[in-house]
Amino acid sequence: MHHAQRGFTLVELAIALVIIGLVLGMTFKGRELIDGAKVKSVQAQYGKISAAMNIFFEKYGFYPGDGCTSANTLQVGNCTAAKDITLSSAAEQSSFWSLLNSTNILPLSEKKNAIGAEWEVRTGDAIDATDADRFPPSNTFLYSLAVDSRMLCQLEKQMDDLNPATGLIRSDASSYSPTTVDCWATSTSPAKMAIRLLP
Repeated sequence: MHHAQRGFTLVELAIALVIIGLVLGMTFKGRELIDGAKVKSVQAQYGKISAAMNIFFEKYGFYPGDGCTSANTLQVGNCTAAKDITLSSAAEQSSFWSLLNSTNILPLSEKKNAIGAEWEVRTGDAIDATDADRFPPSNTFLYSLAVDSRMLCQLEKQMDDLNPATGLIRSDASSYSPTTVDCWATSTSPAKMAIRLLP
């Protein structure tokens, strides 16, 4: 005796599709929440590094690294060259971190940013020598390469003017502008991220 095989009814199939849709929707929303948390962490970390730099200035009368001629300088008294409020040499840029660490103002662990890369200290011309308007050579930036443009857009939205060519945050991203409403709907293409430190 053969029994007829029973298939899925349309109702059961519809319920299964709804459940799959909900799971996928929560997965993508969860990804946005994680990326949003990373953006907030980058914002907080910039505030911490900027505050540490100003604490150092209040205590020693110059910005960390300024006037240092040796890489990774540990002693404040060894930075005896002229101070120009621009960390333009490799020695000054590496000494920015080593001096903040050796004076117990900021640990070296803060060099690692929430996006997964290490912060670098660079002048505008070291970021892009061909675009002095966007990355002025006289400015010193906290820099990270290959950042998701959506995160940059969201960071701009929270901290700046949503214009990658002006303001506190500079970038070579072309996927957002001051009229962008939803940063998470823009392109994910990687871009340079530079947040101005000095002057």
